[in-house]
Amino acid sequence: MIGQAQLLKQIDQLIMDMDLPRFTIIIGPAGSGKKLLASYICDTIGYTSVCCENKVEEVRNIIELSYKQNQPTIYYYPNADGMSIASKNALLKVTEESPQNSYFIMCISSDSKTLPTILSRGQRFYMQPYSYMELYTYAKDAKKLKEKEAKIAAEVCNNPGQINTLSENSITEFYKFAESIVENIGQTELFNILKVTKRFKLGNKTEGWDLGLFIQLIQYICVKKYKETKNVIYYKAINECCLNYSQELNINGINTSMLLDSFLLKLGDILYLI
Repeated sequence: MIGQAQLLKQIDQLIMDMDLPRFTIIIGPAGSGKKLLASYICDTIGYTSVCCENKVEEVRNIIELSYKQNQPTIYYYPNADGMSIASKNALLKVTEESPQNSYFIMCISSDSKTLPTILSRGQRFYMQPYSYMELYTYAKDAKKLKEKEAKIAAEVCNNPGQINTLSENSITEFYKFAESIVENIGQTELFNILKVTKRFKLGNKTEGWDLGLFIQLIQYICVKKYKETKNVIYYKAINECCLNYSQELNINGINTSMLLDSFLLKLGDILYLI
């Protein structure tokens, strides 16, 4: 793993003291390394580990099995954001009456993705922000990006997972495209603005540019440009616009095509006035 030095030190100490929590909750956004941290715990402590599904029937079966274990076993839920209320309620049992030889790890993107009672009974570990140098080093060494692209990746992305996604396509081409949007969107007709949606990975499409990273890239380019002009009003407007649309992307079932259209139109309104 890159980064997370304090978190790893804390976990190493718990394992060394044979004091691993019976119910561990790892919290962080997509791409922050939650699954890697869970794997690190399993590998370091050396217990048998079982990757579990979120379906309520599977959760109940695992809970029943956990009380019968003779050997230490870790049950690991890597994508617990997708758990139903019924599955979460089922898991409450092991937070109330811990099985003797069983441990549970749940990975979620934020506190709101599970029940408050589970949060209060488990031990939470929050993934820490990555520094520019950690991200730059990852982009340069792990992803083998060229100097310029590695710098862009480290500036725009918040974590290694986002760098992985960004590097699936040409970063230089993506950056130039975003720059052209910023330069021309205020003077571009509506039809031409909305045509760009074909280039993105939206809905069921598995190829194309990532919408979340596009918004972050636009924010980076705009903030960099308008910081130079010291135009505080538009600097704040761009920041607020990008942050709002980034948050909307996290809403379950959001129509990403409509969200992109709306973002481009809003961006056009702001930049047209500059």
